[in-house]
Amino acid sequence: MFCPYCGETMEATEVYCPNCGQRIPSGASEKTAGGFDYEQTAPPVSVGRYTFYGDDEEREELVPLAEHGHAAKKSPVLPVILTICAVVSAACIILLVGHALQANGVLRPSLETTSSVTSGAESVPGTADVSKPEEAANVVTATISTKRPQLLLSLFPREIANAEASSSFGTPADDFYHGPAFAVDGDESTSWQEGVPGGGKGEWITVHLTKERKVQALALKLGNWRDEEAYKANHRPHVMTLKVGGQEFLLNFKDVMKEHYVVLSEPVRADSLTLVLEKRYKGTETTDNCITEIAVYG
Repeated sequence: MFCPYCGETMEATEVYCPNCGQRIPSGASEKTAGGFDYEQTAPPVSVGRYTFYGDDEEREELVPLAEHGHAAKKSPVLPVILTICAVVSAACIILLVGHALQANGVLRPSLETTSSVTSGAESVPGTADVSKPEEAANVVTATISTKRPQLLLSLFPREIANAEASSSFGTPADDFYHGPAFAVDGDESTSWQEGVPGGGKGEWITVHLTKERKVQALALKLGNWRDEEAYKANHRPHVMTLKVGGQEFLLNFKDVMKEHYVVLSEPVRADSLTLVLEKRYKGTETTDNCITEIAVYG
């Protein structure tokens, strides 16, 4: 058997431990002492030898190991894990409560409005109706460029049914007639000319689609593109108002014989669109504003 105090092997008949001198408790057997199975493994050692040096003698005693720095250290990992779990649980509860309050109308999510700027192009704001104060306005903007935008690669040409205008140069019976249909015929040698005296301010041309579709871009050939001489001789649109899908955009064009692209920041649904003349670049010979071609994409 083993001594329950120091773990020393001893005879079962011993009353005192021959190593530490402690009295063996009555009732200890060869197998157990203090409930520990000594035949299976050695007992846990909770004491150790310590030498005391006095003036007259030197003696060795058994003392608890904890008194000499051998006590087990507690691991800090478990408290840290428990703290993290508590923080995460609290955050989840706060989020769930917040979503529940928003769903029941107690809290309202914050509204943010964003705007985009197209590099190298002129941005023109449109108008939007705000039915409720708490709802963010869906403001659509238009950009103008003489460089073909990449967006057009993902859009489709919209089929045009017909065109009408507030005025035209000549009548359909005349050989020199320049009606609105010439602005949507795909022919650069023909154009719509408004045909009224002066600068043509307030005259308009409307393009009708075959049905209501999404509209997001226009391609415009402004002026008379029959040749460069005709381009300079006639007035060219400088500023026009675009009306489409219930919104209006004031568009400012350059005086160059290049195709102008008007791109909306968001598509709008419409079955027609109107261009209204506001200002013009003055021609050298005639007094008629001209638009050679109008193409619609969406």
